[in-house]
Amino acid sequence: MAASSKPQNRGRRLSAYNQYMKDQLPQYKAEHPDVAHVDAFRAVAKMWKDCAQNPRSAQNGPEEVVSDG
Repeated sequence: MAASSKPQNRGRRLSAYNQYMKDQLPQYKAEHPDVAHVDAFRAVAKMWKDCAQNPRSAQNGPEEVVSDG
């Protein structure tokens, strides 16, 4: 029996948040090497809140609320 490796999930795209974190977290950690991972993660997550890539950010305007009645 051949050794099997864990199958890769290729059918699902990363969300905008996950892509942002994937791109920005290593960059933030490189610029702030003395910051713990959990603190770096929090800082980048706060940056996401107002980021233009965030579809819910204030830069993109308020979310439209649809009412059924």
